[in-house]
Amino acid sequence: MSRDTLLVIDDSPLDLTIFREIFKHLFHVECFEESRPAIAYIHRNSERICAVLLDICLGRRGAGFQVLQQLQAAEETSSLPVILITSDAREEYVLNGLNKGAVDFLVKPVDPLTVQERICGCVRRAWQPGSTILDGPEPATDTEQPPLWIRSPRRSIGTACWNCSSRPAPTSLPPNITPWAVSPPLWRRGCARPCPPAG
Repeated sequence: MSRDTLLVIDDSPLDLTIFREIFKHLFHVECFEESRPAIAYIHRNSERICAVLLDICLGRRGAGFQVLQQLQAAEETSSLPVILITSDAREEYVLNGLNKGAVDFLVKPVDPLTVQERICGCVRRAWQPGSTILDGPEPATDTEQPPLWIRSPRRSIGTACWNCSSRPAPTSLPPNITPWAVSPPLWRRGCARPCPPAG
């Protein structure tokens, strides 16, 4: 059985959406906002999981460390690579996480290309060649590219119009707006041609 699942535990729905978009073409992504159902899923599917992305603060500061300890303590999950994620990169958190068994530490907001490289590197180092989805055949080419607000950290976007499906040139964002905070109405601006009514 090939390991094909990346499990993400984060109490932020927005961050879960971002991670799902970043990795959806590489892994089967399972997302959880709470640790209890996530741990239950891990124990049921430990042979399918490639890695676990774990937020340090799950409702309260440092709660993610408890989850890490539970995973390290159980024989069937102790070998799973756990990558900690947080927006508070204190040195004590980094050292504590690594000492407890985490294999890497990511700081939010993440750069999509960098986080892909690091997670894939952790997966390849953790498992034997040929045992994960990363070692399988290349996935079919998807003609629909991920939106630029996911693919690039630059302050520009360019995705298909919701009404007419045309793909405009990238639209510059105001300097005070981050790419992952763009609201859908802004995506519709700059349509390359007059947009016919939906339907």
